[in-house]
Amino acid sequence: EALTIYDNNNDPALAVSYLNKAVEKAEKEGVPAYYYYTLGDAYRLTKDAGNAMTAYDKASLVAKNKASVFYRMATLWLAAKQYKKAEENINKALSTDATYAPAYKAQADFNRIFQRHEETTKSLVNYTKYADEDTSTALEIAKLYFINSDFEESKATLDKVFDKVSDPIKYKLRAYLQYNDNDFAGAKTNLENYLSTVEPSRIIPSDSGLDAVIYAG
Repeated sequence: EALTIYDNNNDPALAVSYLNKAVEKAEKEGVPAYYYYTLGDAYRLTKDAGNAMTAYDKASLVAKNKASVFYRMATLWLAAKQYKKAEENINKALSTDATYAPAYKAQADFNRIFQRHEETTKSLVNYTKYADEDTSTALEIAKLYFINSDFEESKATLDKVFDKVSDPIKYKLRAYLQYNDNDFAGAKTNLENYLSTVEPSRIIPSDSGLDAVIYAG
């Protein structure tokens, strides 16, 4: 398992070798579900989606809480752009355990693909309800509330995590919200903070448009 979980120090092929030995050793007594889904994770890292899904299928037969297995299946189907099967497995995961936070994150990713902004927001809200505190997700929720024109919720969510996140996008989002509240001086300050701290490649033409309407205000 350790050979699969560290992004910069892993060896999934060696993990597959060890896990297959573990499965073979355990077959007489009954293979624990986590052997199979860790094997699936290792195969996935080697880009072997077929064997990964086979391992997940075997895990689903023996797992007591199948939510984590269905979640893994869903994200594998999502990566393969098999959206119907991805959605089916997300729904299976949540029907098995409605408090399983990663499934809501997968549901949000699914909804985002189809630009269902309100549904994406709901999924992320549920994710944060059941997951450990995740400030980057809260920032994403604040942006989605803004896209949905729910400016009050956007402001409230952003205020909660503003000092905890480092992404400069927080300044631009606050500038938009302040412009919407006719706080043009505050909006100008936050837009300037954004433009002075963000990577140049992230500056887009609409930033100049926001600058212009702030001056007009």
